[in-house]
Amino acid sequence: MGAPLRIADAGFFDSVRHSRKILLIVFGGLGDIVHQVPALRSVRLNFPDARIEVLTPAGGADILRGLEGIDRVIPHFGRQAGWNWSNLKQFWELFRARYDLCIDFWGSNHSSLVALTTAAPARLGRRPSGESKIGWRICPTHVAIYPYLLEPMYVQWTSMLEQLGFRVDRQFVLKPDPERFAATGIAPGLRGRYIHLSPNAGDPARELALPLLAQVVDGLARALPDHPLVISNAATPRQQQYLQDLLGAIRTPPLRVFAGSLDIRGLMALIQNAALHLSADSGPVHLAVAAGTPSVSWFLKNPGMLEYLPEGARHFAFVVDEPRGGGISGIAAEDIVARCVEKLRRAAAIPAGTDPAPAVEAG
Repeated sequence: MGAPLRIADAGFFDSVRHSRKILLIVFGGLGDIVHQVPALRSVRLNFPDARIEVLTPAGGADILRGLEGIDRVIPHFGRQAGWNWSNLKQFWELFRARYDLCIDFWGSNHSSLVALTTAAPARLGRRPSGESKIGWRICPTHVAIYPYLLEPMYVQWTSMLEQLGFRVDRQFVLKPDPERFAATGIAPGLRGRYIHLSPNAGDPARELALPLLAQVVDGLARALPDHPLVISNAATPRQQQYLQDLLGAIRTPPLRVFAGSLDIRGLMALIQNAALHLSADSGPVHLAVAAGTPSVSWFLKNPGMLEYLPEGARHFAFVVDEPRGGGISGIAAEDIVARCVEKLRRAAAIPAGTDPAPAVEAG
């Protein structure tokens, strides 16, 4: 089985501070990847002269390519079960790269095995929350232990590094992409004026019930006539049907609709240039947090909610105990509209980087 598992402590950074080539494994969904950005920036802070590469799913690669301090982003097309020839070829290339240090922020069996293939002399993993995962016990050389569920994920990852002796920077900094925004076709004069709506989530139970969302959209048109609506969603048949039903139910047509036509970089540019982001508990709300775009969102109460709930005075999240009537319906449309108006009016008065504690309301 190899050497006994070593628990990483405050002396870990000193033991790897001379690393010249580092691989960071950044897995998870869109929200998870966004939440790892401060940790990636913190690694660069501690290794100003090292070459830092990131292995991440293809969708995450589009976000992280714009992150300052990353020398190379490597798209990973691996699956949770079973590997193909392309995966094996990539593992061979990772082995040949001769990394001095590999940090696996994710801690799954898959990411642990990927870290092992690098054969880096120092491989840091994190103990996962699930007891069924065993890769973390045998693949890393060192394991960090930090609690789950109690804090936002970006705080967990940066605090984990901090307890290992790293200096940390918890800010989200993602570069704007003027070319991608220009490709959306939205007039430059509307930058910072439109409201972006991302109505869908992977689970329909996390979405607003369609009649309620239609009321919200019509209410926004009346309350904020100078802020046109832009809608985007994914290309899945279910989400496309939801979108068509929504468009048929509202009175004021949106300025633009992106029906599954945006890639991740385009979505990020759309959110970065919006006056306000409105969405379900899904990846786009985390892009809004990273972009500093004010947001109003709705969440179903769950044990891991604190890990992804938006923080700060720019953001407001409604929390509902359970879905009713084909989705979330336990919120009054006028309350959602009122929060949107409030966030728009207050956003200009909040200096960057000074957001206080999160604003959360139970539905």
